[in-house]
Amino acid sequence: MFPRAVAGRSRFAAPLELVTLNGTEPVTTSLAIAQGTENQHKNVLDLVRTYAKDLEEFGQVAFETRPGYNNCTVEFAILNEPHRFVPMALCTLGCSKIS
Repeated sequence: MFPRAVAGRSRFAAPLELVTLNGTEPVTTSLAIAQGTENQHKNVLDLVRTYAKDLEEFGQVAFETRPGYNNCTVEFAILNEPHRFVPMALCTLGCSKIS
């Protein structure tokens, strides 16, 4: 359903689709937001965790773990359409400055 997670950023990584369908609901991942805003994924994930209570007003924030690079696991957040605007907006300001 979601693209395979890869730890870290690589200039050779294939671009992730910003929005995919989970059934009929448009969703995105913290990985896609990190790549799209050119921020480190750990910073985007920290923002999602920091604002999780606020995001829950728009629906449940889901977390998944997938195999990543070099036998490591990568945790990422799955966000619905209203959720995605919070980390995207904050990351345009600079994730590392906010978290």
